[in-house]
Amino acid sequence: MPKSVDMLREEIIKLELAFQRHTPNMTQADVHQLLREDFFEFGSSGGIINKQMVVDYLATETIDMTSGDFKLHLLADGVALITYRSVKRFGLTAPPLYSNRSSIWTCVNEKWQMFFHQGTPTKPFEFSS
Repeated sequence: MPKSVDMLREEIIKLELAFQRHTPNMTQADVHQLLREDFFEFGSSGGIINKQMVVDYLATETIDMTSGDFKLHLLADGVALITYRSVKRFGLTAPPLYSNRSSIWTCVNEKWQMFFHQGTPTKPFEFSS
């Protein structure tokens, strides 16, 4: 029986947040499983980021990010676009980075993996309720 849109939305949000709340016990293998081999990202700096770059970054960095206002858009069978907004913090001295974000997730053999991600800087905002 297919999952409801609400169940799928919650599953994709959980996967998306796995990157933002990764813990020291999240292995590089875990990250590899969440990203497709052909994954790419348009970074907020304008650069193009590939899977290995994300794996390497998450092995050494801790992310302090708050996200909300998630919206799920079903593009086709097994293809979902999730959009949301986030605030990334860099300690006490640097100003936070506000951004609009989107990710495309694909499902093969009942396993969701991220294919594409983009973060676009924006002006400060407050999350919707």
